[in-house]
Amino acid sequence: MMRSKITVFILILALAFSVTVFPAAADFSDLENHWAQDYMEELAELGYLTGYEDGTMRPDKSISAAELFALLSRLYSPDEETAAIIADDYSAFLSENVPDQYSWALDELALCLAAGIVSEEELQNTSLSSSLNKETFSAYTAKALRLDDYAAELGEYDTGLSDMDEVSEEYLPYVCALVAKGIITGNELGQFQPRFRMTRAVASAIIYRALETLDGSEELKIPVYSDIAKMSGIVTEINASSLRVRGTDGIVREYTASEDPSNAGLFADLWVNGGSVLRAEYYDSVWVQGAISANRVSVSKPYITLTDAADGSSASYYINEETPLLKDGNEIKQNQLKTDSFVTLRAVNDIAAELYWIADPVIIEGFISELGYGTTVDFSVTSASGEVYIMPLNMSELPALKLGEMDITLDQLKTGDKVAVEVQNGKVKTVTAQLPEATVTGTLNSMTTDAQGMSWQITGPDNETRLLKLDRSVKIIKNGRTVSANDVNIGDDVTATLYGDTVVKIEISKENTASSSTMSGTVLAVDSSKKRVTLLEGDKLYYIDASSVSLIIDAPEGKSIRLSSLSADDHVTAYGVYSSASTLNAVTIIIDK
Repeated sequence: MMRSKITVFILILALAFSVTVFPAAADFSDLENHWAQDYMEELAELGYLTGYEDGTMRPDKSISAAELFALLSRLYSPDEETAAIIADDYSAFLSENVPDQYSWALDELALCLAAGIVSEEELQNTSLSSSLNKETFSAYTAKALRLDDYAAELGEYDTGLSDMDEVSEEYLPYVCALVAKGIITGNELGQFQPRFRMTRAVASAIIYRALETLDGSEELKIPVYSDIAKMSGIVTEINASSLRVRGTDGIVREYTASEDPSNAGLFADLWVNGGSVLRAEYYDSVWVQGAISANRVSVSKPYITLTDAADGSSASYYINEETPLLKDGNEIKQNQLKTDSFVTLRAVNDIAAELYWIADPVIIEGFISELGYGTTVDFSVTSASGEVYIMPLNMSELPALKLGEMDITLDQLKTGDKVAVEVQNGKVKTVTAQLPEATVTGTLNSMTTDAQGMSWQITGPDNETRLLKLDRSVKIIKNGRTVSANDVNIGDDVTATLYGDTVVKIEISKENTASSSTMSGTVLAVDSSKKRVTLLEGDKLYYIDASSVSLIIDAPEGKSIRLSSLSADDHVTAYGVYSSASTLNAVTIIIDK
């Protein structure tokens, strides 16, 4: 018999099987030579089953439905917070449908409902005081063990039991599944006895064998509640069906929720599953989030100055010896705090009562769900589980943008792209598009341009034709030099690198002289250090490489200016040579309005 495991299951059968605790090592006077003796003595030795004061186990005593449900619920072991959420979710239904004498079983019944062991309708139609018959309990046991799919796939299974034709059609797959797993073996006559009312002995045998099948396997989980995570931060906004919270890592997340709008601005602990809030706990204390702009340690009253993430205001908070300062969960000294670090602190007047700093980078993976251009770029990523991350980008200080290992420009990202975003101290450091890479080769047959962009048709070595949709920022290289599409000729040999369906690089074997071109648009950002200007024309981004510019003219003012004097919203026309489909190496820039 089994002498190991089962400790992962906190199956305290005392609630289901006894009145008074009796020493587990004792010999129960009524178990000798009973068919369930080994099962019940083993469970008693393991601490899962107790007897009565008179030294008996009463194996043939009937066991109530409430006790059986409680027994099955303990196959699951959710943490305290998850169990509380489950209890809250089903409290209204259970309070209306469960008699007061079974209030002790409310949490266990909630677990059974959440795990799909029993439905609300089934529970309403069940007398908790009477026992379940064997076929019904078998079905609930199979559901508790998550054998639904196994039972459906098993098909017509020969159990070898003589009375299977008496099993109700709805329960038959579950009974067969338990027989196939060795959890049910039948009585000495080879019968299943579907209408048999459950006793302590039969329940012990079934539960014991059920635990044996789980020995060493993955712990049972309740799907809807298996990925609950705790999220803490300041709730910045509450709408009719959603809320936004800025976490202690500085990242704003959006969840589906129905919360009181008056809680906006408060610090909260949220228990979430994917994109939904399951439970929220709000605090009336004052919490502040922002970047440290000054850290004064060597003064009589040490303090830090914080730039508030909510409104940009600055305030100083004193640090005393009792203030817990936690970096990634570990306590640190004040001199270890860094300027520009994003922190969350609880303020008592002008004193930091506690402070939290998530210093390690946070990696967010998902799909771009919003990408809107402006001086501030609307940028959101939605994870596979539905959690939405709101991460606006400053057009003048964009993070590193990559497609695989290649540097790219913002316009090469599109909604729907799969990305990994690295965030540290509340700032996006890197956005990496995670698209599969492929390379195709062939001879260029035709080139067309329409409102959607440029298309090239090539014929590969196998004489099959392929249409390439060129990204406007595609890099075209001839003999190591970047050229424009105007320098490409029909008949050139082409090697194209694609990420997904996007052509990001083309290499051609011939070299030509680049042609002069113009570029017009409205200035969104000017990076004087990199000599780079970002333009918006229509709904598309273009770029001016101003490293070779010799003249910038402000036509309305009739004067020449420096690159740093260009402003957002200026409309300009640049003259030069295209280095890619969206980048112009300019020699002259004119502000025309």
